[in-house]
Amino acid sequence: MPVRIYDIAKKLGIESKQVLAIAKELGIKEAKVPSSSLDKITAEFLEEKLGPLKPAAPVHVPEAPAPVVLIKAPEPEPGEWTEQAKRERWQARAEPGTRHSPTVLAPELRPPPRERRAAPGRSRAPPVAAPARGL
Repeated sequence: MPVRIYDIAKKLGIESKQVLAIAKELGIKEAKVPSSSLDKITAEFLEEKLGPLKPAAPVHVPEAPAPVVLIKAPEPEPGEWTEQAKRERWQARAEPGTRHSPTVLAPELRPPPRERRAAPGRSRAPPVAAPARGL
């Protein structure tokens, strides 16, 4: 059963580039890219040669957790806008009677609607069906 080079590298815990380099040094012609397949006997031979390269398991030393430091935001200077002041200002703008609120006129004060005109070359009359052609 064929074995891929990247599977050998994964099994041994080393990079595929190292496996490819050693395979080429050993004269294995099939080893061209990490996805190249090797027969089982060649793969076992390569694994034996790569055995000493297998990295030792790293020793995990537990670290003490870093102390938590709380940082307080500076108080706004007089004249700076706070988020709350900005929100209140926008809400005030939306209230009726303020400068930025939309003006709604009573129906009797509204100007008369404009007369709509058809675009040049088009009539406002509904389309008329064309007469049927005889044979």
